[in-house]
Amino acid sequence: MRYFIGDIVAVMKMNRRKAAISVRAICAYYLCQELCPSAERSYWVHELWTERDTQSEFVLAESLLAGGDPEKCHTYFRMTSLEFHTLLMLIHDDIKHVDTNFRKAISPKKRLILTLRYLITGADKVQLSFSFRVGHTTVGVIIDECCKAIWAKLAPIVLARPPLPVTGFELLLNFLIYGNVPTALVSLMGSI
Repeated sequence: MRYFIGDIVAVMKMNRRKAAISVRAICAYYLCQELCPSAERSYWVHELWTERDTQSEFVLAESLLAGGDPEKCHTYFRMTSLEFHTLLMLIHDDIKHVDTNFRKAISPKKRLILTLRYLITGADKVQLSFSFRVGHTTVGVIIDECCKAIWAKLAPIVLARPPLPVTGFELLLNFLIYGNVPTALVSLMGSI
């Protein structure tokens, strides 16, 4: 309200018609500010998310990984516990975040669990947000970071390019061996 009087005085220096319109606009603005205050958050982390370590899907997932039923673990993650931990070791440093004085970072293990559940189920990020007790924006960031890390580490291993033949003769030999075509030599000689 302290700016209200100053705004009115500045408007009064204008001509009458502009001043009347401006005064109405200023009054409407301040009235709206008082009647409809902006919703400010009264918390740093929502109280639902504070119980992540005891009442979320992370508890179930970590118990399956800890040596529960191997079949259930494979059904839940679509991989064995050993494969999960191998993947985690590959990308651990890329998805690790540092704890701060304000809050504890989500561990790389939990980040990978969340990402795998997203990729396996195709569930909505908001749905995962409630089941894992993590903010929906955070879910999106975690999935993005983990997928980039998985791609960066596994693409060179899984999608390694086969060595290309250097000479035409090596190309001919590969064609004869792998093509399983008796007339390979004739077709190659005809195209050269």
